[in-house]
Amino acid sequence: MSNNSKSPPDLSLVAVGGNPVRRVREGAWVAVQTQCHMEKQVAVSLHTRNYETFLPLHWRFKRNSRKVGVEAPLFPGYVFCRWTELNPQRIVEVPGVVRLVSVGRIPQSIPESEIEAVQRVVGSGLLSKPWEFLEKGQSVRLVAGPLQGLEGILVTGGNKSYIVVNITIMQRAVAVQVTPNHVVPSGESVALLASRRFRELTDEDGGGVHQ
Repeated sequence: MSNNSKSPPDLSLVAVGGNPVRRVREGAWVAVQTQCHMEKQVAVSLHTRNYETFLPLHWRFKRNSRKVGVEAPLFPGYVFCRWTELNPQRIVEVPGVVRLVSVGRIPQSIPESEIEAVQRVVGSGLLSKPWEFLEKGQSVRLVAGPLQGLEGILVTGGNKSYIVVNITIMQRAVAVQVTPNHVVPSGESVALLASRRFRELTDEDGGGVHQ
């Protein structure tokens, strides 16, 4: 006997332009676009309205000076906020908010892993700065230091190495300066890193280890 029963519709999906778009789930992170230089004010206003917010900042030095600097947003024009439909005070009604990053009119969530990566970068105390979104590059992982376990895309220039962490839905990224010896290709083990470092030390010592 044939089974004519149908699966219940997925209420988390909404059609936008003929394509299915997933609704943002309760408690997920969303990106809030703000008016120019209004990031801090929006973050404070959302917090007072009982929204959990995250405004990643970095220390930006003034041109031609390494002593005079200011705190600036890592993602200029944006604040991150946890979505909740239970709060009667709408995010878009907060002064200084332009819109939520959306597909059509449906706000889009940011993976928890991407926010956690940026939070780790900010909390590490290492030099970080805004960066262009990278679709391709060498995927690496840090195996030592305050950001051990962090994964991203390796960028090198001059004598400096950076790991770039993307926020995909925004097509933006942040770069953090790292120690080259702490970086291995994603999937490579710590044992291989130790073996590589041992070979470097023996080469520096003339090809052998002296007792």
